[in-house]
This record gives sequence, structure tokens and C-alpha cells, in this order.
Amino acid sequence: MRSRPTISLFLNPRTVTPGQTLVARVRLDVRSETPCDGLIVTLQGRERRYRNTTSTGKTTVQHYHRREVISQGLQISPGTLRPGVLEQEFPFVIPADAPPTYRSALALVEYSLDVRVDIPWWPDAHEVYDVIVAPPPRAGLRGGARAVTNVQGDRRGEGLAMELSLAEDVTQPGGALRGAVAIAGLQGVSLRRVEVACVAVESPRVYSSAGPQEVDRRTWVIRQGDPGEGEAMRFDLGVPVEMPSAFVSPFVEVTHHLEAKAVVAWGRDVSVHIPLLVAPGAGDLHSAAVPVVGRARNLAVWQQAVHQVSIPGASLVRFEPEAGQVVFALLPWRRARG
Repeated sequence: MRSRPTISLFLNPRTVTPGQTLVARVRLDVRSETPCDGLIVTLQGRERRYRNTTSTGKTTVQHYHRREVISQGLQISPGTLRPGVLEQEFPFVIPADAPPTYRSALALVEYSLDVRVDIPWWPDAHEVYDVIVAPPPRAGLRGGARAVTNVQGDRRGEGLAMELSLAEDVTQPGGALRGAVAIAGLQGVSLRRVEVACVAVESPRVYSSAGPQEVDRRTWVIRQGDPGEGEAMRFDLGVPVEMPSAFVSPFVEVTHHLEAKAVVAWGRDVSVHIPLLVAPGAGDLHSAAVPVVGRARNLAVWQQAVHQVSIPGASLVRFEPEAGQVVFALLPWRRARG
């Protein structure tokens, strides 16, 4: 008597990247002789992104942009399945421009393998398996040191002045973020804490009533309470391996930035951010030195300026970077005879 065989699936590699070949090995455990009109294996990839919501009376409908990334089917010829074990391999090439597996509240990229044993006049044996497509590695991609501030122009003015620096603006899931934060203008201001966050943002590349949205935020507290005026608060943080990587598809783009925030006890928080690239294999886990910030940066600027100043007949006594003063000693001046 015919029966449905048990289906097992083995993938090589288990996680595939765009441009690679995915080999699906299908195993059928057949219990009895069963006619078969074909063993069909189909790789499907789909992408969708929220468009808008319409309402009619009490009914609301959400609309999505949809597209097919890949739909490729392979099969073996009809025949009779004999009791025992049958194994067959099916190779699939992932498109080089395929976006990675991704899920958010507004967007979805998913891949699956559909395995079906077509049994005439009998319920088919049918299973669906998820396939994980990872972003392509960007080995050798290196960034550079970055430093930003919320101060406009040469004068600090009123309010908090915040600086953020980063040793390298390129990293990877599981990589490192090394930098420093400094805050000036703390007189009369009380801070609850100072935070650093790695943020992933999803932006639509097609029409959508929902604009850019944060899809992941990992926050670290680097100081509780008030820091010293202009004190450099260094950090060395690990990017979680679950952090989504940057990618671009026809529907969405995922980008990142590093944010530093001063959480003010009674007032408006102050923050600055540096654009960041998070991608597999990118960045250098032993990157260059962290750019100096705060008092250390002021000191370095003044040291460079003082050594570049040359006044005939004067010698340097001292300089005070915090006060913005340089003190020179003037040698006695004698009028030339003539």
C-alpha cells in the first residue's frame, strides 16, 4: 500500500551568502512501494516593505510593496519509490544581488526551500524549510578615525559642549567600538548618566507612509552621574553578533550610527553621533589610536599652536590651555647705533 515518505533536508553550507551555491540534500525514508509523479524542490526568496494603511468603515488594510527575489525549482523524474532510503542533491545558486535574510516591524526578506513528493491519488509529502542568507563578507574594508562635536563655529557659547571620537568608523557584528566622550559647560548642570549607543536604522527606498525607523539600539552606560569638566571618558565596547548588518535592497536600506548622549537630570538631553558601517569582515579589531577629546584635545591644540609661534626677542615662560593664555618673557631691547 502506498504511503507518504518521511522527508529530511541537509544544507551545505548551512548559512549561504549571495553568489554562493547552496546544495540541498533531500533524504526520503520510504516505508512502502509508492508511485511518485516527481520530487520537486523549490528555492523561493521574497521581499516586502510596508507601504500604507487604508480604511473603509471599520476595516483597515495594510498594503505592502512585494517582489520575488528568486524562485527556482528542480525535480527528479516520475517513478516508483521502493522501501528504503533515497537521497538526492539539488544545487541552487543564490543571486549575487540577493539581500540578506532580514525581519523588522515594517520589512521582511525571507528564503525557503519547498520539498514536495507528488503522489498520485494520495496526499503529498510536503515540507518547507527556512534558508538563511547572510550578507556578503567585506574582508579588508577599513575605515578611519572620526571625531565630532555639537559646537558650531569657534566659540562654544552656552549649554553643554559634547565631543565624541571613534578609532575606526567601520566594524562588524561581534567587532569592537573604541572611542571617547568629553563634555564641557557642566557648571550648574546635573547629569544622570552618559550613554553610548550603536543604532541600526531602516530607511525605505520606495514610497511608504512610515519613514526611517530604528530597528536595533544597543546602549552602554559609560558614566553614572557627573563627569569632570572636559574629562575624556574612554570606552571599548563589543558589537553584539545579532546586530543587523548594513545592506541595500530595492525596498530598504539599513545603516548605522554611533550615538553619545548626556542624560540631563532637569533639562534637555544632549547628543552627537558618528555615521558607522557595520558589515561582516569589515574593520580592524586592533585599529588605530582613539582621537583625543576634551581637555586632552585642548592641550594638544595649544601645544601645537605655541610651538608654531615665534616672537623675536621673546622666550616662552608657560602656557595655560584652560585659560587660553600664553606667557612670554621679552628680552631687553637695545636701539641699534647708527
